[in-house]
Amino acid sequence: MKKIIFIFLGMISLNLKSQTPAEDESWELIFFDDFNGTQLNPAVWDIANENDNYADPIAHQDIDPGVSLMRNIEVANGELIITARKESYSCSGGITPYGCHLPNYDYTVGSVNTKNQNFYYGYYEARIKFDYKPGHHPAFWLLNHNGSPIYNEIDIVEIVCNQKKRNITSKPIFDPDSKMYVHDIITNTHGPGNPPERIDGGPDNPQIVYVSTYQTYHTYGLEWQPNKMIWYIDGIAVRNEKPNALYNSPMTVIFGNGVEGGVEKAALAYTPTYNYPAQVVVDYFKYYQLKGNCNIDEASACYNFNVHNDEVKHKYDLGNSCYNTVPAGKNYVFRASDHIELKDEFSVPLGSQFYADVDDYCQQSPYNTHNCDYIFEPCNFDFSGYNNSIKQTIEISGVNCNAIVKPTDNVKLYATEYIYLKEGVEIPLNSEIEIKTTICQ
Repeated sequence: MKKIIFIFLGMISLNLKSQTPAEDESWELIFFDDFNGTQLNPAVWDIANENDNYADPIAHQDIDPGVSLMRNIEVANGELIITARKESYSCSGGITPYGCHLPNYDYTVGSVNTKNQNFYYGYYEARIKFDYKPGHHPAFWLLNHNGSPIYNEIDIVEIVCNQKKRNITSKPIFDPDSKMYVHDIITNTHGPGNPPERIDGGPDNPQIVYVSTYQTYHTYGLEWQPNKMIWYIDGIAVRNEKPNALYNSPMTVIFGNGVEGGVEKAALAYTPTYNYPAQVVVDYFKYYQLKGNCNIDEASACYNFNVHNDEVKHKYDLGNSCYNTVPAGKNYVFRASDHIELKDEFSVPLGSQFYADVDDYCQQSPYNTHNCDYIFEPCNFDFSGYNNSIKQTIEISGVNCNAIVKPTDNVKLYATEYIYLKEGVEIPLNSEIEIKTTICQ
C-alpha cells in the first residue's frame, strides 16, 4: 500500500513549490531538441505526409478538411515551424486505408511525431507560440497508437474553437474582439469508448486554461506518473488528475497544426477576415525522468537534512523520539515508491518548503526490456521504432485495421505463447518480418 503517514505531536507548516525541473533538481533530462539546424533529425522524428490525423476512418467522415503534408514542416532559426494553409489538395495515391480518407481537401496542415514510442512516465515540456485563426486546431500531445489494443491520448495543450457547441463553456461561438472566446486553450485526455473516457473512467472532459495571449511564447508542461497527471503553464500547475489503469503504456510525442471540421466548420468561414496560413512555432522540446534508487530505505530518528538529495527512494521512516525541523530558507523534496512516515514532531518554518509524494515511481516501461507478461494487440500499427522485445502473446490488425511493414523496418515478432497476424497486415515487396515463439529470456 502506497502511503504518506504523518504522526505529529506538534504542528507542521508546508509551503509547496512547483515540481517542474526548473525548480526541482531531482529531474534528469533524458531527451532534448532545440531544433537547431535546417531539418528535423530523421532518426528521431517522423513527418506525416498525405495523412489525415492518424488515419482514423471513423473520425473522418467528411468532417476534417485538412491533410498533413511534409512541405508544411520547416526548421529554421532554432524553431520548428508547422504551417496550416487554405489550399486545395488531392492525395497522389487517392483514398487509402492508412493515409487519406477523402478524395480532396480544402486545407493542408502539418504534424510531426517521435519515431519511437518510448516516452513514458516523466515530465514533458515545450515552449510554443500559436497563431490566431478561426478553425485553427494546433496541439502538443501524447498518443498510444502502437502496441496496445486500448486507445489513449494526453493533450498537454490544445487550442480549439466553438466551445459552446462542445458544451465546455457558454461563451459565444465566435467573437472577433475576444481571442480567448474564439479559441480556448484546453488540456484533455481521451480513452476508449464512445464517447471516449477521460482518465478517471468518466466521459471525455476537456478543461479550459488561460494565458494572457497564446501568440507569444509560453512553456506548456505535463508531469505524468502512475497515479497522477499535473499540467503546467509557465511553471504554474493548472490541472491535477488521477489517471486510471488504462494510462500505463509508452507514448509517442506529437506536435500538430490542423484545422477542424465538424462542429467547428462555422469558424472556418471567417478565414477571409483572418487569412491563413496559420503557424505553430516550437522553440524546444524536453523530456525528463526522475532520478532515484528504489533500493534505498531512509530510516533515521534525527534526520540529517544536510546530506539529503531529492532523488526517489524506496521509503522514508523518520522521527521516533526526535524533533526534526527543515532548515530555515531551504527547499526539500521527499519522493518514495512505497511510503513516507514522519513520526513525532516535524516542522517546516516560514520561508522553507517541504514536498512529500509517494507514487509507483519505480514502475518501468514494458518497452524497455523483455516483458513476457505483455499482451500486444494493436489494430492500426506503424512498425517504425518497434523494439522487437519478447511478449506473451501478439495479435496484430483485424477487421477495419491496417498494419504495414515497410522495407526500412526491422521487425521481429517474438512471443512466448502465440503470434497471430490477422486481416489487414501487409508485407509489401522487399519488406521482411521474422516471427518466432520462444522462451522468456
